[in-house]
Order: sequence, then C-alpha cells, then structure tokens
Amino acid sequence: FLVGGNKKNFHLQNYIKSLILAIFFVAIVYMGYWMLLMFNSVLSQLVVSYTLDSIIPKPDNFVTYIAMAFAALMLSMFMAWRMIVIGWGAAYVLILAGMYLFSPLRGIAVKVFMYIVIMIFMQVILLSVAGAGVMIIQAIPLPEVSKVIFYVSLTQGLFLLALVLVVGSTIFLFLMKQGSNVIKLVV
Repeated sequence: FLVGGNKKNFHLQNYIKSLILAIFFVAIVYMGYWMLLMFNSVLSQLVVSYTLDSIIPKPDNFVTYIAMAFAALMLSMFMAWRMIVIGWGAAYVLILAGMYLFSPLRGIAVKVFMYIVIMIFMQVILLSVAGAGVMIIQAIPLPEVSKVIFYVSLTQGLFLLALVLVVGSTIFLFLMKQGSNVIKLVV
C-alpha cells in the first residue's frame, strides 16, 4: 500500500482493526499471566499466614521447625524447576497464545499452558498440604519429640506430591510400575 503496490486487496480499515486487536491480544495475554502469578501469591500468603498463626512459637516446637526446614530443603529442587518453568512461561506466553489460535497447534498449546499453570500453583498446593499436615500433627496428643515419624512421613508425602506435579501422573505411574517390576524380579 505504501509503495504503490496492489491496492485492490488492501483495506486500510481491516489493517488498522487487526493492528488494534493484536495490541489488545498482547496486553490481555500478559495481563492474564500476571494475574495468575498474583493470584498464586495471594493464595500462598493466605495459606502461610493461617498455618503460622496455628503454630505457637515456643521451644517445644523445635522438632516442627527442623522437620519443615528439612522438607523445604527436599523440595528446593522442585521449586527451582518451578521457577524455571514460570520464567519460560513468561517469556513464551505470547507464542503459546498464538499457537492456540491455530487449530492444529491448539492441543499442544493447551497442554503446555496447563503444565505452566500447574507449576504456578504447585507452591499453593504444597503449602496447603504441608500446613494441613502440620496442623493435624500438632493436634495429636503426643510429646513433640515423638512426632518425628509423622513429620518424616509428611516430608515424604510432600516429596512424592511434588514429583507427581512435576513429571505428571502418567509418567509417575509408569515409573512406579517399572519399580514394582524390578522389585518382583529381585524377590
């Protein structure tokens, strides 16, 4: 149009309309991703504040604090992977949204975006399970020192839950089946 080419197939109104829609599309996609991250942050803060309010800080809770520190250490590699995926998601969310517009690529875009959403909310899921576990363990009428086995079990459960969230339930079940086949072979 600008260099005097074929003006018959070019409509300036459609071009401007498409340009405005593209700008809104970019803004909506990035705003939606930012809203997901903010919603995760709010939910995480709510879970943590509710859990911390239920645990009275006293010297007897030393076992609780050590157990949760160990759980955080065990989950740090999953949280590192989570941060990498969230960063990749932020960098390529526009490409994913563009892939969704094409019907042959829609399935791939949905699966990748769902994995990113799972990684975003993995923090809330793990904090909720840990908070509920700690509150249940705190309610058990036993001395703090004898609750160590419960905290070890909670840490193992959190580790398995994080593994399932990261690799997916299908791959996790496949690994479990292969592991049971190996145990059968050895026994």
